[in-house]
Amino acid sequence: LELDPNNHQVMDDLAELLIQMGEDAIAKQVLERSIQLAPDSGYSKYMNLAQLLTAEVSLNALLQTGKFS
Repeated sequence: LELDPNNHQVMDDLAELLIQMGEDAIAKQVLERSIQLAPDSGYSKYMNLAQLLTAEVSLNALLQTGKFS
């Protein structure tokens, strides 16, 4: 990314690596940027982002119950 900061393909790969490492917040940012740059290129970025957002929403719902704080 240092050589080409707008390379959406590298961003997609980086996001997948970050997800595997448990760095979901950073992966979400990278995926959102990749979608901005190339919304019509590839579908995996949308699937990965949807999974991250679903997990985030689910976790927030659990935390609001007060049973998992």
